[in-house]
Parts: sequence; structure tokens; C-alpha cells
Amino acid sequence: MEHKESANNQFTSSQLDVIEQALNQAKDISTTGSYYYKLWGAILFIYFLLNYIIESGFISFNNQILINISVLIFPFGGYLSYRKKLFDQQKETAQSKMERVYFFGFISFSIGYAILFVISIWQQSSVFLKIYPLLIGITVFNIGGIIRHKSSVFLGLIGCCCAFLSLTTEGANLYLIAAIVSMISIFLPGILMKDGKI
Repeated sequence: MEHKESANNQFTSSQLDVIEQALNQAKDISTTGSYYYKLWGAILFIYFLLNYIIESGFISFNNQILINISVLIFPFGGYLSYRKKLFDQQKETAQSKMERVYFFGFISFSIGYAILFVISIWQQSSVFLKIYPLLIGITVFNIGGIIRHKSSVFLGLIGCCCAFLSLTTEGANLYLIAAIVSMISIFLPGILMKDGKI
């Protein structure tokens, strides 16, 4: 009887060793979350800041250059994202399940924001700018909660709170708020994701 109980304890101990080893290996799988947060946080910050400068009339010369830059910055970001994806595939590293969390989280944001953008054009309103801090804040907050990244949760919550400000603001200042939220809720979490392990 004692021998059987001892064998069960050894078997349980062996199982725990396997689980612990698997968890340690999972920690070593890098994700590209930090890279994309920083890249798209910077791109959105520049885009909204350029539009703020254009709309506010700070610069007296022809704004066409700034308009062209603000339009071309998205294809440039897409190109950098594509290159990063190719580089990661060449390294043939195991892909973390967290990659799916990032992908579906930000695809959901993109779909929601695209719908708001179309509605804004149709109704000739600025609803897409007014709701932007809430949408991006919720996205970063949820992803941060799932991946257990406290800084993302906190900074996503700040983005959500900025919606109070954007919903009571009009004109060019909406672009400024969106630029600040992009820096706080997207770029900063990317900086705070240590060693690309999140």
C-alpha cells in the first residue's frame, strides 16, 4: 500500500516537473507585441498630430505636404509590419498564443473604427475622433488584462477616461487629444513590455 502511494507521489511530482518546464519554455517565446505597439502608436501619433497642425492652421505655407505625409504614413507602417512579419517567419520561432490575442484585439478595434469613420463621413460629423480614445482604450485595457500586463491595463484605462474630454471637445483639438491618447495608450505600453516576452 505504501509502495503504491509512493509511486503515485512520484508520478505527480513528475507531472509537475513537466508542467513547470513547459511554463518556463513559454516564457522564452518572444512575441512581436511590443514592436507593433511602438510602431503603430508612433504612426497614429504622427498622423493625428499632422492633422491637428493642418486643421488648427498653425503653419501658413501650403498644407499639401503635410496632407501627403499623413496619407502615406499608413502604407509605410504596413510595409514595416510586413517586413517584421517576414523576418519573424525566417527565424522560425514558435508563435505564442498571445499573438492571436493581439491580432484579434486590434482587428476588432480596426473594424469598429472603420465603421465609425464611414458613419462620420456619411453624417459629416467628427464621431470617429470623439470615440477614438474610448475604442483604443478599451482595446488596450482588454488585451492588457488577458496578457496580464498591468501597465497596459492602466494606460488603456487612461485612454478610456480621455473619452470624457474628447466627447466635450470640437474642432482641431480632437486631433490633438487623439495624438496624446495614441502616445499614452499604444506607444507607452509597447515601451513598457519588457524584453519582447509579452
